[in-house]
Amino acid sequence: MAAAKLMTVTLFRREMRQLLRFAFPLFIAQSAQMGTGVVDTIMAARYGEQDLAAISIGINIWLPVYLLILGTIFATATIVAQDFGGGRIEKIRQQLPQSLWVAVFLGLTLSPAIWYAGPILDLLGLNPITRQLALDYAQMVALGMPQPPFSKPCATTRKDWALPSPSPLPLLQAFWSMSLSTMPLY
Repeated sequence: MAAAKLMTVTLFRREMRQLLRFAFPLFIAQSAQMGTGVVDTIMAARYGEQDLAAISIGINIWLPVYLLILGTIFATATIVAQDFGGGRIEKIRQQLPQSLWVAVFLGLTLSPAIWYAGPILDLLGLNPITRQLALDYAQMVALGMPQPPFSKPCATTRKDWALPSPSPLPLLQAFWSMSLSTMPLY
């Protein structure tokens, strides 16, 4: 009985190590995404209620677009991981570039949609100052929007993308580029 329990604990530890190896880059990605909004909100709150309202509205303009791009990339990660596990490396070589091109296309076509979000803001009936601040914020973030397709694949693990090693550094670069692109607003 004790040997079976020890084996279960050993198996659990091994599985947890593998899970953490896969989950850590995703944890960093999610933290960076949340951190962008948190940092911008903290900075805007010091200026006033209109700035805070503008940031809240601006985040809700760019975040769905950003998550659409990331969803495309993360869906590809699942497909690639299954192909890697099945030993279908040639299929990965076909799937991965196509998915990255789709993500690049989405980033390049949806960034202008964020840049020209003025008519959407007009529908909200905002105070003119809040509207302009929200548009300015969304436009600054739109400048960094095409970057996710280039940073996310590098941040996942070897088995997800069949690449050499995991590295959360590109995620941090994406976070800082999007955060720093909003600095001129303050």
